[in-house]
Amino acid sequence: MPWERRRLFWEALAGGESVAVAAAAAGVSDQSGYVWLAQSGGIPPRVSESGGRLSLEDRAQLQWLLSQQPRPSLRAIAGQLGRASSTITRELVRAGVDPKDPVGYQAARAQRLAQDNARAAGAARHAGRPLKLSPGSRLWAEVVSGLKQRHSPEQIAHRLICSSEGYVIHMIEMALVSCPGRGSGRYL
Repeated sequence: MPWERRRLFWEALAGGESVAVAAAAAGVSDQSGYVWLAQSGGIPPRVSESGGRLSLEDRAQLQWLLSQQPRPSLRAIAGQLGRASSTITRELVRAGVDPKDPVGYQAARAQRLAQDNARAAGAARHAGRPLKLSPGSRLWAEVVSGLKQRHSPEQIAHRLICSSEGYVIHMIEMALVSCPGRGSGRYL
C-alpha cells in the first residue's frame, strides 16, 4: 500500500500537478509529498522490472544511499528503491556486509557475486542430467559435420529428422540456435 501511494504521487507530479495536489491524490499530507521529493532528489524512484532481482543500477543506487551522511535506515532505502527491506538486508548479507553497519558495500562486486551465484545455480539445476547434444556422440558428429558444410541449424535438424536411422532429439534445433556465450550468428 505505501508503494502504491508513492506511485500515485509520482504519476500526479509527472502529470504537472503541484506537490500539494499530488500528495492529496495519493492520500498523504503535503509534508509527506515534500519528504518523498527531497529523499529522491526530485527523481521518481524506478520500479524494477527484474522480477525481484536487483540490477546493477539498483546496486549502484544502494551503494550511494549507504554512503550518505546521516545514513538512511534500511527501510527508507528499500522504500526509495521500491523494494522490501528484507530484499536489501539479503543483498547486504550476500555481499558479505553487516546490515547493521553496511560500510564497504560495493555495487560492482555485489553484481559479480550475484552473476556468479546465478551461474552456479543454473549449473546445479542441470547437474546429473544427460546432455541433449553431448560431445563425442554420433549425433554431435552429425551436427558438427553439418555446420562445417555451412548448413543452418534448421537444415541440420531437418536432415536428421529425415534420416533413415530415425533417432532425433526433438530439441536439437533449439540447442543449436541458443548456444550460450558464443555471440549471435555462431552455433558452435
